Amino acid sequence: MRLFTRLHYPYGLSVRKLVLLIATVAVSAPAPVFADAVSVPAPQRTVSSFSFFSAATASTPKAYWNPCQVIRYGIDTTQATAAGMTGSREVKRWKSAVNEASRAMGVTFQYVGRVHARVAKNKPARLPGVDIVITYGNASRSGAAGYGAALAGTTAGVAGVNWTEAGQRDQITSGYVVIDARDAAAHTSTWQQPFDPRPATQRDPDPLRALYMHEFGHALGLEHVEDSSQIMYPRVSSTRPDIYGSGDRAGLQALGSQACF
Repeated sequence: MRLFTRLHYPYGLSVRKLVLLIATVAVSAPAPVFADAVSVPAPQRTVSSFSFFSAATASTPKAYWNPCQVIRYGIDTTQATAAGMTGSREVKRWKSAVNEASRAMGVTFQYVGRVHARVAKNKPARLPGVDIVITYGNASRSGAAGYGAALAGTTAGVAGVNWTEAGQRDQITSGYVVIDARDAAAHTSTWQQPFDPRPATQRDPDPLRALYMHEFGHALGLEHVEDSSQIMYPRVSSTRPDIYGSGDRAGLQALGSQACF
């Protein structure tokens, strides 16, 4: 059995530290990139139930989306369909995953439709009218359009955010998710294709949907945890239900209950 795990690339950390030292007004800085890859399972451990990539305290995020805004997301399924997946099914799977996050976070998300993602420095560029860009890549494709550097090796997905730093709290202003279409297509044939819209408690686990929920959690501000019962645990099990755990929900609720910007 092949399960998903995560490799971490501390993209932008040195830039962010420098900005914190010299900034007197709000500035933009790139956040870490979160990458998830295929590997073997590690021993189960139960430590923390939720974590933020930028935290004021263990239970309070420092960087977060404005909870009073509608967060708009768009999906580019071009490379998913090229890999043999059905675009409409993946949109349904994504909508289902985002709805889970919306319920837990208490924030409204709006699907703006299919988009055409543009590449900037091996990650999706921000698009007008879209806050979170969701797209697919293919590490076997040459050129930037495949997001080859981000999806190199066994990496199955990456996610990241950009934020504006301003004093005691920082506002996340945009985010993105890139899924390796080749890996996703390989697993949907044996896991869950087509997408089953029934509640997770009424069907077999859908690990691909769990991967989408995991990566979207990164785009909302969550980091990995060491509690193997949570979606934000760095390995997605083919037997664990694809639902946010109590820690995932607590973290998302904390992100959604902060003061408005």
